[in-house]
Amino acid sequence: GIVGPTSGTPLFYYAWYAISRRGGEGWITNPASNRPDRAAGEELVRLMSRYDGHGRAINDLDRSGLKARTLDQNRSKIKDEIVAALGEQLAEAYLFEASKHPDGIHTRYRLRVSGRQIRVVDAT
Repeated sequence: GIVGPTSGTPLFYYAWYAISRRGGEGWITNPASNRPDRAAGEELVRLMSRYDGHGRAINDLDRSGLKARTLDQNRSKIKDEIVAALGEQLAEAYLFEASKHPDGIHTRYRLRVSGRQIRVVDAT
C-alpha cells in the first residue's frame, strides 16, 4: 500500500527521501541555513519536472537551490500528513530519524523504514 503524502510538493520530497533510503543508508544532510545545496536542488528539480511538480516549487529550487528551511517545512508537512492518516504510533515507522552529520555541525535525516521495505513505482 501507499504510505506517505499523496499529492503536492511534500510527495516529491518524500519520494526523494525514499529513493535515497532505498539506495543505501539514505542520509540527507540539511544544508547550512545560509548556503543552499545546489546539487540537491537540481535532483529535486529533475524529479519534480519529470512528474509535473508545482511550477513555483521547481522555479524556487532552480533559482536558489535547496534551502534548509524548505527541507524542514516539507518534512514537517510530511509528518503531519502521515500522522493524520495513520495515527501517531503507526506513523513512526514511516517518518524520519535524525542524526548528527560526521562533521559534527549539520543534522541529517532519513526515513526510518529499511531500504529493503521501500518500493518506488514509476507511474509514467
